[in-house]
Amino acid sequence: MRRILKYLATTNAFLYEDYGCGISNSEYIDSFGGIGSATLDNGEIQLKFWLERDRLFMDIKGLSRKKWYSTEIVNELLKGPPPRKGWEQFYKL
Repeated sequence: MRRILKYLATTNAFLYEDYGCGISNSEYIDSFGGIGSATLDNGEIQLKFWLERDRLFMDIKGLSRKKWYSTEIVNELLKGPPPRKGWEQFYKL
């Protein structure tokens, strides 16, 4: 749990300062090497940071939704489908 809080304070302080996020929930289970989570909430979106077996993950959920989404799924949705063959040059920024 300390590792999650340290990560949030050192790397993600902008979530507090710029987006008004605060910790709305946290939990720690002392099993399997320690499993912990901290949920940040700014009234519009929730970010859940969780540590399992020394790996840190983040899930995202809008307040109007009941389901959590992993950042991998969100990245895929934001990136969209890969460009069609032969069109790659037009997709470069």
